[in-house]
Amino acid sequence: MSLRSVTRASFIAISLAAAGCQTAPASAPATEHVNAKVVPIGSVKELMKGIVDPNSAALWDAVGTEEGPKGTVEKAPKTDEDWAKLEYNALVLAEVADLLKTPGRRMSRPEDANAKSQPDAPELTPTQIEEKVAKDPAAWPARPTPFRPRP
Repeated sequence: MSLRSVTRASFIAISLAAAGCQTAPASAPATEHVNAKVVPIGSVKELMKGIVDPNSAALWDAVGTEEGPKGTVEKAPKTDEDWAKLEYNALVLAEVADLLKTPGRRMSRPEDANAKSQPDAPELTPTQIEEKVAKDPAAWPARPTPFRPRP
C-alpha cells in the first residue's frame, strides 16, 4: 500500500469521524404529536389477556425443570435468539404499563361479565370496577407503575 493510499484512507476515516461528532441542528418539536388525543381502543381486561398474560407467561416459562419419561429436563434460553425473544417480552411488559393507565380506557366491557363477575360473586362486574375507579381516579394510574423499570 502506498503512502498516498494510506493518507487518503486516513483522511476519509478522520472526516467520517468528525462528521459523526457534529450535532444536528435542533428541529422544531412535533407539536401535532404532543397535542394529539389518544383514544383507547381495548379495555384493561383485553390488554391483560392479549398483552400482559402471554408476555409474562413467556418469561415465567423460559426457565424450569420438568420431570418426564426420559428423566429431568432443564429448560433455559440457550441461544442469542432465545434471549432476544425474552428481552422483547420484558420490553413489552414495561411498555404496557402506560397503555394500561391511558385516560379514558375502560376496565372491562359490560358484555365481559360472566358467572364469576355477577353481583356478590368473587370477581367484580365491569360496572362495579368502573364505579370503584371513578371514586378515586388518581389511584388507578399508580397501580401499573411497578411494571416500569426505574431510571
